[in-house]
Amino acid sequence: MPAKLSKTFTLTLTSILVALEVVLTFTPIGTINLGAFSGTIMVVPILVGTVLLGLKMGFVLGFAFGASTLVKALLVAPTFIDLLFINPLVSILPRLLIPVTCYYSYIAAKKIFNDKDFISIVISAFIGNITNTIGVFLAVALIYSEKLAEAIGASTPWIGIFSFASLLVTVVICESVLAVVITPPVALAIKRYLK
Repeated sequence: MPAKLSKTFTLTLTSILVALEVVLTFTPIGTINLGAFSGTIMVVPILVGTVLLGLKMGFVLGFAFGASTLVKALLVAPTFIDLLFINPLVSILPRLLIPVTCYYSYIAAKKIFNDKDFISIVISAFIGNITNTIGVFLAVALIYSEKLAEAIGASTPWIGIFSFASLLVTVVICESVLAVVITPPVALAIKRYLK
């Protein structure tokens, strides 16, 4: 993170990243359909913003991601899983955890790897993305285990949760690769601009 950014720059970059969140949410650009699931690169603006602007702006971006997901679920949910995002505990709460893990893993990685920004951003992007996926999975599993089992055709909620988790592996791999490939070059390009 740069030592001190102007309030104007911080607000401007946050606004651009929030706008990007909305565009990624409501256009096909941000979603990768994987059968019953939708993978996403919508976590990338949160990761970039948290690394560059800190935890506070990361929360703003996480909330923007969650709120836009909730609105999209209310307006046009293409799959059964997407309908579950009408609940703010599924759509918003896990997204507020992304900046926490991203920020602290970035700070820790910078200390461990002697301020190597690229490695630190890769690690924080991976951990932030996994936080999103695991957070959403846990929220869905805890709140909707019976509906999930019914939708999948499982005999018990536990079998439904296990089936859901096994399908989720594809999403985790896809989203993690995208987050790790996209986030570092974007964050580093903006950092170079700041110098």
